[in-house]
Amino acid sequence: IATATQQSQLHTANENIHLVSGNHTDITAGQSLTAHAAESLNLFAQSSGIKVQANQGKVEVQAQNDELQLNALKDAVLTSSSGRVNIAAQEEVLITCKGAYIKFSNGEIEIGSPKLVRVKAPLEVTGPASMNYNHPSWPKTIPKIPLKLKVGQSAHGGGGFAGMPYVLFADGVEKMKGILNAKGELEIEHELTTGKYKVELANGRVFHLPVVKKCEGKDKYTSKGFFPGSANPEVEEYAKLVQGIFTDNNDAK
Repeated sequence: IATATQQSQLHTANENIHLVSGNHTDITAGQSLTAHAAESLNLFAQSSGIKVQANQGKVEVQAQNDELQLNALKDAVLTSSSGRVNIAAQEEVLITCKGAYIKFSNGEIEIGSPKLVRVKAPLEVTGPASMNYNHPSWPKTIPKIPLKLKVGQSAHGGGGFAGMPYVLFADGVEKMKGILNAKGELEIEHELTTGKYKVELANGRVFHLPVVKKCEGKDKYTSKGFFPGSANPEVEEYAKLVQGIFTDNNDAK
């Protein structure tokens, strides 16, 4: 089976997308390849290792709001074939092996060893000196996702509240004010840590909009605009059918 187009293809799902092959899975891009996950991203190879290579340009790894760990059961090698290796820390650098250590902290150098310390070089001791290192800057906010919130009688309704002034609250805190567009929508920059929204309209209507990561049960259908008692006969019949399915499932249990 093959699909091809000279323009674009879109694959989307409300829940999960699985790509499974018994042998190899190849993904190729003529320009750039982007992988984005709202929660976590995992790469695992069981027997043959993982390679990350860049023929041109730098390789950059960042832990922007937490720790970075590089662990190996056997040898760990860090080299620069034609440049420098810089190791810097804001608070402390510690190098240790079998009890012996060198610690750089608070502008001081501490050397400790349970055994003999050998210095094989001529020594020159001068006055104090220091060197400042420019650490990379990190984003201070979590990336935001553009969303459109639509307020109306149902997901299939028209823009009944078009042009209505509103006040938007995020987790109980006022976020923004404005006027709904011609479709009864308002555009927001959603932060992943936000759990719920509230929209207060000038006519007194209030809408509570919880942020749901996954719809289950009846919510799978109500999220698409299927509500019991809807003015649309087809939607009402579908809602009754869905209600019957869940009733039958509960009776079977």
